[in-house]
Amino acid sequence: MKNKISKAMILAAGFGTRLKPLTATTPKPLIEFKNKTLIDYAINFLISLDIKEVVINLHYKSEYIVEHLSQRTDIKIVFSHEKKILGTGGGVVNVRDKFHDVFLLLNSDIIWEEKMCQFFLTFINEWDNNAMDAFLLLSQKDKISGYYGEGDFNLNQAGQIIGEKSGGSKKDFVFAGAQLLNPKVLDNYSSAFFPMNNIWKDAISNKRLYGKIANQEIKHLGSIDALKDIK
Repeated sequence: MKNKISKAMILAAGFGTRLKPLTATTPKPLIEFKNKTLIDYAINFLISLDIKEVVINLHYKSEYIVEHLSQRTDIKIVFSHEKKILGTGGGVVNVRDKFHDVFLLLNSDIIWEEKMCQFFLTFINEWDNNAMDAFLLLSQKDKISGYYGEGDFNLNQAGQIIGEKSGGSKKDFVFAGAQLLNPKVLDNYSSAFFPMNNIWKDAISNKRLYGKIANQEIKHLGSIDALKDIK
């Protein structure tokens, strides 16, 4: 199955507060798992998907990440340096001009393994430009290691996301750190600090947010406890 997108973005600007004390000296994307950094897991995964160009936003200890990736020539890397951190939403809006078609957006605190490649090709090929503003990878709560929350979303039978991170109803699924995004939807926002959740809320209101459930366990290294659990 051929991949129909060529560009991606990795979110790598955050402070990694929940991974202190490790992140006091090392930015979260350079935390290692089995002798490989999180950012290298993500980039290797994108290469396995035949992605040609990746945009990486940076803020906290950005020079460490730039230096670490300076030797990589196997994919085109474009850095977006944020003088003031812009959050997951603002950071993406800030690079709107880099994307003209649907692109893949990855969080850098997931261990992206190449064995997920075939599933991701299906995920990408299920993108529907006419119906979707965003298409989220989801996980069942008990299938994402390092997650201790109450869930994020619910799905209807058509795969449309119908619940969000609020209210008292039970949420069956968790956002699993990857999404496809139509860059045109970013034109409605400014590059001030805000979370991606704001874009999702608007897409839910417009009935244009969809989700696909991952077919295997997701390893999320968002906190010290998660790192201990996975190891």
